[in-house]
Amino acid sequence: MKVSIGLCTYKREYVLETLKSLMKQELPEGVVINEVIVVDNDKDRSAEKLIQTLDIPESFNLKYINEPEKNISAARNQILNNVTGDWLALLDDDETADPTWLKSFVEAAATQKAVAFFGPVISVYPDNTPDWVRQGRFFDREIHDNGAQLVTGATCNAFVDMKHIRARGIQFSKFYGLTGGEDSHLFYGLYESGQVLRWVSKARVREQVEARRLNEEYLIKQNYRIGQTFSRYRYNNRGNLKAKVKFIAENIAKLSASSVMSAALKFKADKSVADKVEYMKWKLRAVDAKGKLQGLSGKKFVEIYNS
Repeated sequence: MKVSIGLCTYKREYVLETLKSLMKQELPEGVVINEVIVVDNDKDRSAEKLIQTLDIPESFNLKYINEPEKNISAARNQILNNVTGDWLALLDDDETADPTWLKSFVEAAATQKAVAFFGPVISVYPDNTPDWVRQGRFFDREIHDNGAQLVTGATCNAFVDMKHIRARGIQFSKFYGLTGGEDSHLFYGLYESGQVLRWVSKARVREQVEARRLNEEYLIKQNYRIGQTFSRYRYNNRGNLKAKVKFIAENIAKLSASSVMSAALKFKADKSVADKVEYMKWKLRAVDAKGKLQGLSGKKFVEIYNS
């Protein structure tokens, strides 16, 4: 089996640590990493200069591609258009892969039927992380049972059958190129077409949570955007009116209840870490619901890839 690895990067030096972790992968017999594709979404090619500082062994077939258009979907499509392996493993430029990351995906693909597999992203917090952020686990990702079937997934830790992707000419939608959500949209489309997506518990990567994100403002913006993109790929331009009406009603109720609770808890949020955590959980529930409702309008989306 030939496995390719792909990742996109934008002005992030940590990509060097990502690449170093990929050089340490343990592989089953008969499996080779035939290429590692790095797509630099910076028109000034900043990642190219960084990569040149790495001591890269000859066997590590690194392919650098520059995508000058500031659009994460365009960058990800460069990977799809240039990959030659049977399977494509994907991760982000702020992550490192455990040594058994690829091995775990390969073993799952050999024993379970699916067109895509996904694994845990373990958040690694810096030393200066506020206690309320750490205790509230606000950056921790969702975890599933091993082998569980999913309805969508993310490119921050994925393993995709390229035969299926190539045969159908599947691409990431540029409609999501500035807001994010392009991966959720693509994988949800696979699920809707009847394909199987599965979880692999041992295929772990570790994400370095940046210090600039450890605050209320970032969490509120992030949860609002996630709510927006959820509505866009699940309900916009879809014909199931009954499901959409139910979705709207549920989120109006969620927004109302969460807003009341967060308002009631705000006055004592600074009294203790536990109080702050409780307040933020209700606040973010309200923000998520508001984002989902606003996302149905098709206007004023938060852009995270346009700065």
